[in-house]
Amino acid sequence: MVIMDKYNIWWKNTDGSLWFGDGNTTSKEYKEATASEITAWESRVIVLQEVTRLQMMEAMIEANLWDSFKALRASNDLVNEYWLATLSVNRTHPMVLGMKTLMNKTDADIDALFVLASTK
Repeated sequence: MVIMDKYNIWWKNTDGSLWFGDGNTTSKEYKEATASEITAWESRVIVLQEVTRLQMMEAMIEANLWDSFKALRASNDLVNEYWLATLSVNRTHPMVLGMKTLMNKTDADIDALFVLASTK
């Protein structure tokens, strides 16, 4: 199994050993992960960069943000048009970044919302 994250490329062998290297590492330079590196890797939270509109709606409802978001849509035509036109919501889309500001949310808040949405 090969997994790429922001900083490393990881793979898990069939024997359960975990190996990794950065984007410039050749396969011969990869090293076996230590127990603490494996623990850190397995416990990390992956923030999906894109979720469906339905997933996001369900996450906002659960996080008690849906009413605020509906009010924002009612007062901002551009946000409303984006919401109605998109099938998926991308974490780095300028509209999402703008909504973050308009709703007084932090990057951590938005990451948590995307993590929650990815469970829906």
